[in-house]
Amino acid sequence: MKRNVLIIASLLFIAASCENEDGSPADTNLQDPLAGEWLVPDNEIFDGGPGKDGIPALSNPEFISPDDATYLNDHDLVLGFIRNGTARAYPHNILDWHEIVNDSFDDLHVAVI
Repeated sequence: MKRNVLIIASLLFIAASCENEDGSPADTNLQDPLAGEWLVPDNEIFDGGPGKDGIPALSNPEFISPDDATYLNDHDLVLGFIRNGTARAYPHNILDWHEIVNDSFDDLHVAVI
């Protein structure tokens, strides 16, 4: 915790001690970092993603044997999880389509993000 405080204090000192080329204090906008003009007009900024809950979570996924996973190539990435001898693989190409996978191992409930 002390290290984080030290880093923040150092950054504030550096920002507060900045000067322009003529030696005058630089306007660091420490009080309001959003003050001033934006480079892109507000009316040209649009939401670029799906709306709230637009990407469905995958709950209680069905697992298949590796031999039946014909949609996977040898170089495809998977996130693996092993508990009490039970192994599960969550392919990245499936995780890309879901915000989260809700799964469980007996009494342990996991969220794969």
